[in-house]
Amino acid sequence: MRKSFNCLICLSIPLRLLKKYVIRFSLDAVKILFTFVFMESIRQRQVAKVIQITMSEIMQQELTHLLDGAMVTISGVRITPDLFTARIYVSIYNHKQPQTILDTLDKNNKYIRGLLGKKIRNKVRSIPQLEFFKDDTLQDVQNLEQIFSEIKKKDAEIEKLRDADEN
Repeated sequence: MRKSFNCLICLSIPLRLLKKYVIRFSLDAVKILFTFVFMESIRQRQVAKVIQITMSEIMQQELTHLLDGAMVTISGVRITPDLFTARIYVSIYNHKQPQTILDTLDKNNKYIRGLLGKKIRNKVRSIPQLEFFKDDTLQDVQNLEQIFSEIKKKDAEIEKLRDADEN
C-alpha cells in the first residue's frame, strides 16, 4: 500500500518524495509546514472578510479627501495567523500616479486603523496593524490579453500567407 500525504490543494505527494526532498524534517513537521503554507484558518478568513468589507466602506465614505479623486477598491485581505497584521491589497484606478495614493494610505495608517477599529471593535479582540500593497492583477490580465490578441493577429497573417501559397 502506497503511503501519501494529502495537502489542501488536492495533490497527493508520495511519502518517498517527501523523505527524499525533506530529509531533516519528521513527517509531523512536514504536515505542519504544509498546513501553514497552504491553509488559512477559518478565523483568519472570517476576520479578513470583515476587514475587507469594512475597509471598502471606509474608502467610499470617509477617505475620499485622501484619495485625490482616485477610485480605490480593496481586492483582497490576507491576515497573519496571530491576527495582528492585515495585508490589504488595493487596486487604484483613475489616477496618474497610483504610488502616491499608496504612499498616502501608508502615511495615514494610524488614522485608517482608528476608523477601522471604531467599526469592527465588537467583532475582533485587537485591531490588526495594516499594511497596504498595490494589487496589479488587473494590469497583468490586460497585458496577457494584449499578448494573446497579438498572437491571434500573427496567426491570422500566417494563415493568409499559407492560403496564398496554396493558390
